[in-house]
Order: sequence, then C-alpha cells, then structure tokens
Amino acid sequence: MHRDIDAAHKRAMDIKHERYHAKLDQDLAFFRAKLLTLSLLTAIATLVWSLASTENGNQVCQLMSQLFK
Repeated sequence: MHRDIDAAHKRAMDIKHERYHAKLDQDLAFFRAKLLTLSLLTAIATLVWSLASTENGNQVCQLMSQLFK
C-alpha cells in the first residue's frame, strides 16, 4: 500500500515538474520574442537616424514617408 501511495505521489510530482518546466519554456520564448522585437526596432531607428543625417539619406526618408502616406 505504501508503494502505491509513493508511486502516486511521484507521478503527481512529475506532472507538477513538467508543468513548471513547460511554463518556464513558454515564458522564455515570450521574453526572447520581446527582446528580438526590441532589437529590430532599435536597428530600424538607428538606420533611419543615420539615413536622415545625410543629404541622400534625407531624400530617401522623404520618399519612404510619401510611400506610406
């Protein structure tokens, strides 16, 4: 009888452990997605800033803004 209780307890703890790791994996994937989005936005902002600081880049930025109107 003790073996049955111990086995049931072990199964319950294994399930709890699996759920915990699944939640950690999900949180980590969400964090990576947010970090990637932030990195891409930073890269785009840097590109636009560097383009806008040159004469030809300024013209390119104006053309792009007209395209998205």
